[in-house]
Amino acid sequence: MIKVVEGPSGRVALASPAPITRREERGYEELIAAETDAAERAVAQDRKDRGAEFVAGAHATLAWAWRWSGVPPIDVEQFQVKRTG
Repeated sequence: MIKVVEGPSGRVALASPAPITRREERGYEELIAAETDAAERAVAQDRKDRGAEFVAGAHATLAWAWRWSGVPPIDVEQFQVKRTG
């Protein structure tokens, strides 16, 4: 469950749970690796329900961002960097 508090500008969510395991801990290397593994196992289960696309999207995002494998899960425009000096 997401914890919500009243801030100076209104309600603020304190944390978002992990997409697959729903853990609410602050992310660190081992936890992100475990979440990526959990997403991979969830995709391997080949779910046919409404959550299948969500699981596939979470897996694609984690695989790309954490393992640097596959293609970006969203269209990301590549910028050329000018080097100076």
